[in-house]
Amino acid sequence: MIRIAFICKHNSCRSQIAEAFAKALESDVFESYSAGTAVKDRINPDAVRLMKQHYSIDMEKEGQHPKMLDELPPVDGVITMGCGVQCPYLPSKWREDWGLEDPTGKSDEAFLKTMEEIRLRVIELKDRLEQKYMEADMTEHMTADESLTLLKKGNNSYLNTEKMQGDVSPEIRQDTALNGQNPYAIIIACSDSRVIPEAIFSAGIGDLFTIRVAGNVIDDHQLGSVEYAAAHLHCPLTVVLGHTHCGAVGAAISGHAEGYIASITDEIKKAIGDEKDDLKASELNVRRNVSLIQKAFQEHPELSSMKVIGAVYDIETGKVEWL
Repeated sequence: MIRIAFICKHNSCRSQIAEAFAKALESDVFESYSAGTAVKDRINPDAVRLMKQHYSIDMEKEGQHPKMLDELPPVDGVITMGCGVQCPYLPSKWREDWGLEDPTGKSDEAFLKTMEEIRLRVIELKDRLEQKYMEADMTEHMTADESLTLLKKGNNSYLNTEKMQGDVSPEIRQDTALNGQNPYAIIIACSDSRVIPEAIFSAGIGDLFTIRVAGNVIDDHQLGSVEYAAAHLHCPLTVVLGHTHCGAVGAAISGHAEGYIASITDEIKKAIGDEKDDLKASELNVRRNVSLIQKAFQEHPELSSMKVIGAVYDIETGKVEWL
């Protein structure tokens, strides 16, 4: 359950109205609170009267009352009402400001206008959070084949565009900060700057759990990352993504690697043997790393059925060939 706090300085009017509307919606996704830093001794009487008359919501009967910030439990999201620099701060994963005018001391018409705006914003908030909840649930239960279909569809879109297709909007940043990540695939790719999985598969923030290392080689660090994403984030599919013209593969073929680079090329050499063809060597390297992952988790109680496949990305055409 997501906890949302509606905040304004006095916690006597707008934030109380928002809390009342949110509670009236009875959402299964979030629960609401309100608070302030310099609270009044009671809720604004006009707010109480008009909410009762026009929306049949009795805030006082429902137990609402002005509260200080330290009376709230830890919250996930904070929504300030629009009190500018006077808006109090409360730690959270996500926050937004609704920029509402304070109707205190104004006419009933002004009060009702603000109330209706708050009501509509709370409904929009509920719909938004419930939609993200459903999307997260769908991703959590996605099969490996469904995940692979998304990746193939994303690559086809990438081949016909000149711009990033994935969602990197401020809204998705806020949503993933609030709701966490739900990637539908794990991608183990090379560190090569020409190989960008999110672009290649037309993915956005929170879509892919990407592990990048030169030569897309596998060791305990990569296996630990795969285990986390598969067991805790429920990713059903792992893809080892090699690419054409890979510098690490080329260095392994030539045998000219020194220093720490040799730790990478030595692993690649185990896969390619005496192969001199760049593409065939990249494919052999991918296949070995797929096998290493499969063997590592074949006895794992949660991951033994995880699907692991290989692919090679052509840096000239943009197309992904699945192995």
